[in-house]
Amino acid sequence: MNRLRLAFWVLGIFAIGAFIGGVTTYEYQRRTINLIMEGGPKAFGKFIGRKMAEELKLDTSQRLAFEAIMAEVHEGIRAIRQEARPQIEEILNQARPKILALLRPDQREIFEKMEARHREFRKTHGEHEPPPGDAGTPPPPPPEK
Repeated sequence: MNRLRLAFWVLGIFAIGAFIGGVTTYEYQRRTINLIMEGGPKAFGKFIGRKMAEELKLDTSQRLAFEAIMAEVHEGIRAIRQEARPQIEEILNQARPKILALLRPDQREIFEKMEARHREFRKTHGEHEPPPGDAGTPPPPPPEK
């Protein structure tokens, strides 16, 4: 009987440890993802660069050179986005009335809130990236004439 009781204690302690480890891992990953998403493209780029540098086991001088290269890459991509911005905005603005025509009144209200969140995110981050949880957020409405 004592062996059975000991086995249950060991199993219970193991289960509690697994549960605590799972919760801790989940919380760490959730916070990491939120930090990356809230930081916009630059934070995401730094995260990817850091993960690559860790996996490659770069030394200090390699890491500095690698970070400089990644900064150049980010700047090049940003320049391409800026150059293509007017064309992208035009395409998205053409889609907006079609989307609105498709939606019910309650959905239009949600759509308007999504647009407002998106505009606010763009004000704080500057780049055209969706806020966390809004991967499909539409563009802001066209400027009033």
